[in-house]
Order: sequence, then structure tokens, then C-alpha cells
Amino acid sequence: MDWEDEDRWNALEASDNVFSLVVMAQIKAKSSQSEDELKAWKYHLVKLMYQRNYSKEDILQLYRYIDWMISLPKELEKQFLKDVYLLEEEKKMPYITSAERFGLEKGEEMGVVKGLYKGRYEEKFETIMRLSKLNLQPQDIAAGVGLTPEKVREVLAAGDKGLDLLIGEDATKH
Repeated sequence: MDWEDEDRWNALEASDNVFSLVVMAQIKAKSSQSEDELKAWKYHLVKLMYQRNYSKEDILQLYRYIDWMISLPKELEKQFLKDVYLLEEEKKMPYITSAERFGLEKGEEMGVVKGLYKGRYEEKFETIMRLSKLNLQPQDIAAGVGLTPEKVREVLAAGDKGLDLLIGEDATKH
């Protein structure tokens, strides 16, 4: 599907479906040309969550996914978090907690980094399983989670062991 088509992109922007943000994050993570552009898109997606009045739980889950999908260098991440803090103050909705901010700032510590990676894989696995229960096809799920359709099929076929499959494969790359 050609997401550079303005009508298709506008449809994603206008959609209240939480997965529209997942798709937009994936597209922008792959197509943005600079880190500053990524930061701007990451902020735009977070702002959309608040504008759409998603629940606190949805905002936190989407934020974690978007944060995993669009990672920024430390200095840009600090600027981004400052912008999000101001947005939360304006909206009076401090959902991305100070503890999460602290965890992001201290991310260099190996134990924290490992925990974050595991958490991100757990979220990716849970997203795959939830989307499959909605009868989405592996190629559609793959677009939303940044995997190949074949890898999604493997994870689904592995069932409860699918998370180990995701974590184990990444561990062999480092």
C-alpha cells in the first residue's frame, strides 16, 4: 500500500483506531530522513494520542510502542521528553510518569537496558497475539510491528514460546 498518497495518510491521521498510530509510527520510523524529523513525528504521534482522548492505559501502551519504534539519540530524547512534559502539563494528563522518564534517562545501565529490551519484546509479542485474535493477516501484523510476515507466522506458530523466539533471535545478533 502506498502511504505516500496524501489521501491514505490523511485517513490514518483522522482515524480514531489506535492501530493507525502504530502504522504511522512504523512508516515514519522507516521513511524519515533525519533524527530531527523523527523527533517531530514522535511528538506528533504522542500529541495525537492526547487529542484523541485515549485512555491512560492505551496512551501508555502506545507510547511504549512508539518509543520502541522511534528511538532518538540521548539529547533529542531529552528535548522530546521536555516537550511531552509541557504537553502533559497543558492537557493536565501526566500519563508518561516521572519514573518512566527517569528510566529513560538512566537507560545506559546494562541491567535497565536489558529490562527495557525484554519489555519491548513482550509488548511486541503481545501486540502480535492481540492482532492475530482480531483476525488480521500476518502481513498486516508485520507492517505494524516491524517484522517480516514469515517471522510473524513463526511467532504465532510458536504460541507461548513466541516471545522466546523474538528475544533469542535478537540476542544472537549482538
